[in-house]
Amino acid sequence: MKGYRDGLNYMQVAALDGVGLVHAEGVSRSVSRHAHDSLCFGAVLSGSRDFVEGEQPVTVRAGQVMAINPQQVHACGMEGPCSYVMFSVRPEALRRVLGELGMAVDPMPRLQDMAIDDPYLYSRIIRLSEITLRHGDPLESQTLFLDIMARLLSEHAGLEPPALPDEPEAVTRARAYLNAHFEENISLADLAKAANLSPFHLSRVFTARTGLPPHEYQTARRIRHAKRMLEAGEPAAQVAVDCGFADQSHLSRAFKRIMGMTPGQYAEAHQ
Repeated sequence: MKGYRDGLNYMQVAALDGVGLVHAEGVSRSVSRHAHDSLCFGAVLSGSRDFVEGEQPVTVRAGQVMAINPQQVHACGMEGPCSYVMFSVRPEALRRVLGELGMAVDPMPRLQDMAIDDPYLYSRIIRLSEITLRHGDPLESQTLFLDIMARLLSEHAGLEPPALPDEPEAVTRARAYLNAHFEENISLADLAKAANLSPFHLSRVFTARTGLPPHEYQTARRIRHAKRMLEAGEPAAQVAVDCGFADQSHLSRAFKRIMGMTPGQYAEAHQ
């Protein structure tokens, strides 16, 4: 991960080959007309960002999604300080994800708008940026990314993913794999291979059948084991390591989100 320079932090997303992330904090400079090879999508956190494509100005405000097609010539500007996150998906990564989603690769799909009002999509992009900046869990990153791309392309580029049949036996295999390897940094590809399905197909049918995406199922399984260790008096730092969390703060955030209390509070209640 590279540090901030002039309010910008750029990094490659470790769990997503060919995907980069820019995190901007309070930037206000303009950028002249240019184009990207990559598909870009992001979320404005505060302030607003102005785009000009041809003669048409578009303003993306806090709470909105911004999207730029490959080779779409545009200029960028801001009236005041703006904070945002922006992912870039290189052409080879875009073709790969279209194949995984079962969508048409040729001609390449085009997003219809640069400014998008879609609260669900916005929240997913924010979440993907948070885990990238914090701990980069591969299973969550890859599941979120496929979900974001499916939403972006189906709702905002007019493509529809194919209907997917239910796969109860495959989901059973995936659950067994997660139960046996809950403490490991499993990739979605690893899990899909164990279930004998494509990553997108597995993610969709697993969520539909269990009520949880694979990464949330894995987190819940980790928290169950963490509870037993805390009840036995194990220190939180060791619990984090043994349960597969990146560090103690990662454990604390996940534990509080699911249990409504910190690991320390839970341990104290069971002394």
